[in-house]
Amino acid sequence: MMHSFRRLVGVILSAALGATAVQAQGWAVSPQEHVDLWLHGFAMVHDDASAVPLYRRDYRDEVLARKRGTDVLTDLDVNRDKLGEGLKALPAMVGAQFLALDFASWDEMQRGITLWLETNGDLRRIRTRQDATLAARIGSYFPSARERDWLRLFSRGLEDERVKYFAEQWAAEQQARAEVLPVAAMVWRDSAAVALSSYLSRTQQVGGTVIPSFVLEGEGRTIQESRTRNFVVTGFPRSDTAAWEISYVMVHEVVGSVAAAAVQEHTTPAQQRSGEAERYNAIALVRAGALLMERVIPARAEAYMRFYLRAAGKAAGDDVRAAFEAAFPVPGPMVEGMRSQIGVILGGI
Repeated sequence: MMHSFRRLVGVILSAALGATAVQAQGWAVSPQEHVDLWLHGFAMVHDDASAVPLYRRDYRDEVLARKRGTDVLTDLDVNRDKLGEGLKALPAMVGAQFLALDFASWDEMQRGITLWLETNGDLRRIRTRQDATLAARIGSYFPSARERDWLRLFSRGLEDERVKYFAEQWAAEQQARAEVLPVAAMVWRDSAAVALSSYLSRTQQVGGTVIPSFVLEGEGRTIQESRTRNFVVTGFPRSDTAAWEISYVMVHEVVGSVAAAAVQEHTTPAQQRSGEAERYNAIALVRAGALLMERVIPARAEAYMRFYLRAAGKAAGDDVRAAFEAAFPVPGPMVEGMRSQIGVILGGI
């Protein structure tokens, strides 16, 4: 999922020491606890019905079952229904999932949230430019009094969640995936990024940070800041046999501008007003990723399709391509538009 906040859009050590970045072809591959915590919070309160789930399928059910087994109850659990209703009433707040990518830690996020809430969104009451910057980042997603009230309840619940459940679980999840991270980074560095090098260079995406998150699977989160400063949150497989999955999500994310342009060009103003065009965005993104895979890593194209079919809860059957196209249907002219644009970016190679 592409997001434009500023413009248009490891080795893992012990639980106590946290995660260290693994460098891969201009990209650091580094899990980040505060990003996982923030996404975890949304996954617990957001009733998602996207064609490609915004969170790993069954993630919430797994967490709730684990908590029941250990008798853990947090403020986030107590207020889950109320927070979910708030998201339905103010759906633009779902976009605040990207907010964690603009902060270096949970402490820094908490400071920004506290400043924004305590001043009731009045930056003039904040003394230093640094603090005003932190608060303004929060305010860009939660500008109104109703949104601030929701954030107050959510952030309080998330802190209780962190203390009683998430910090320990995050450490356990990192240990369970400790051997996967360097393998996935090697796949990206030595295979996927090499094959994609022309595309990444010509779309100003030659470097940044890949953030593997066990909360997600096929639908990533992306912020593009500059040619060498991009942030992409991907899923985080448990097995090194699935190490390619991080690269599949990277491919899916780096075609965001191609998919968005094709949807814009091949839908009518009426479709754009009605929301039909918006519903095409996630599907077109999956299809654009497959088109790019077929151009630059054709031997892995069907594996990419199988991965997204599984992420969406669809069976691959005997004919993977037919199942893929049926699961992610977009108009033929839109597909051809994306194919053509990818060809232009690759310069006919």
